Amino acid sequence: MEKILVVKRKIIAPYLNVSLNNKDREEEFIKIIEDNCFFHPRDDAETNISLKQIIPYVLIRRWGSGAYFMTKRLNKQKERRLHGMLSLGIGGHIEPIDKKDNIIMEGLKREISEEINITYNWPPKFLGIINDDENDVGKVHLGLAYEIEAINNDISVKEKDKMEGRWVTPDEINELYENLESWSKIIFKNNLY
Repeated sequence: MEKILVVKRKIIAPYLNVSLNNKDREEEFIKIIEDNCFFHPRDDAETNISLKQIIPYVLIRRWGSGAYFMTKRLNKQKERRLHGMLSLGIGGHIEPIDKKDNIIMEGLKREISEEINITYNWPPKFLGIINDDENDVGKVHLGLAYEIEAINNDISVKEKDKMEGRWVTPDEINELYENLESWSKIIFKNNLY
């Protein structure tokens, strides 16, 4: 049985209406999560709105330019509700394997290494939390948004059966806006355009 990191909604309720307007509160958010998180079966967490699954979600900016790496989620991905959507972030669930000094950063590094081939600068820049209770996926997930800078243009998707990716400019993202998943729309409106 797959288990993922969650926090009870009531614990983080005060933070759920401030999407991405909180760049200076990273330490506070991380402390609340670390002090109140636990691993829970994913099957239940995907429909249990009393829980929020914690998802590190990272934008990848091309070094020396304003381009971002965008992926398209293909039909082989586990999360069927996001099939066909475009995403500006790479991320996923935190698992028990990520239990180290900083569980959020360990989960983020693991997700990057599982999904794409990239050389990047570390540490990431915190953009804020992302919450979107307007759809079924968002109701049970809470994003911790970060940005990293790719050291070169050499980036590729590892899981080619699950997603495809390419560099895009903010103008191109604007043209594709309606096809973005909700978290990418929130990030785009608040940070990129």
